[in-house]
Amino acid sequence: GVNPDGPGPATLFGCDSFATIHDCVNGVANPVKVIVYAGNYPENVSVNKALNIQGPNAGTAGYGSRVAEAFVRTVGNQSAVFTVASNNVTINGFAIDGDDPAVTGVTLGSGEDTNASYGVRPTGAFTGVTVRDNFIRRVAIGFRGDGASQGNLVTENLFDSVGFFDFGYAVSLRTNYYANVTNNKMTRVWSGVHTNNFSLAGGPATWLISNNEIHYYAGGILTWLEYTSATSATPTIQPPTIRRPPIAVCSSCCVVMIVLLLRCGHLPLGFDGCIKAFAGFTAVPFRRTIACTRSWTV
Repeated sequence: GVNPDGPGPATLFGCDSFATIHDCVNGVANPVKVIVYAGNYPENVSVNKALNIQGPNAGTAGYGSRVAEAFVRTVGNQSAVFTVASNNVTINGFAIDGDDPAVTGVTLGSGEDTNASYGVRPTGAFTGVTVRDNFIRRVAIGFRGDGASQGNLVTENLFDSVGFFDFGYAVSLRTNYYANVTNNKMTRVWSGVHTNNFSLAGGPATWLISNNEIHYYAGGILTWLEYTSATSATPTIQPPTIRRPPIAVCSSCCVVMIVLLLRCGHLPLGFDGCIKAFAGFTAVPFRRTIACTRSWTV
């Protein structure tokens, strides 16, 4: 469209430039690209339009060599830093932080504090949601999607300091919410990727959970209740991509590296400190790197 304040940079506040991301989301039409410059943005953003929201590191992986960040930080105890309430939303190139240093919250497995349950949280079965090239940290769950949906993507993010004892995932997909989860790095996470309760027909032709580097306290990849007509997840894990770091808070937890529920409902686990080999997958004892000899399908 036409720049409302004429040629040159956007300078007319409330029209084509805004002081906060929240004001920008409220002030623009959709679909449109929103460009956010480096700086500090203490706010919890609700995106209720089809927007492509780009920070200064859009196009650069969360674990890559990045320029100055746009830091989006929760204000007090909140559900999510970014809430998604529309189809076709992209959040790209931000540092997303669930800790408000002025407010005491919940202690994470890393020993750090969080005041937000989620980094990015779609509130319904929205499609076309893309979360990429972000640095998401200090939350209970990095990204969570629920409800029958597809065409979603979580890629090239860095998730760090996520989850606490017996709860918390870098990425959690539930009740037929399909999202490809690829090329992410997950450090100091309670669990890496979690899927639960996929059964409906009409899912995508393929579903990728691949090439993610996961440094976890409790579990690398956990898949539960995939049955009837669900599209099968196809995790492709190449060594050395799953590791267990030292536990900062809970030092006596029962640690499980990977939990996989097969369609028959049997757990391929032994509680003798090792995960048993199955379908060409080779595992080694706890506190070591899993050496995966090939990918598998569940």
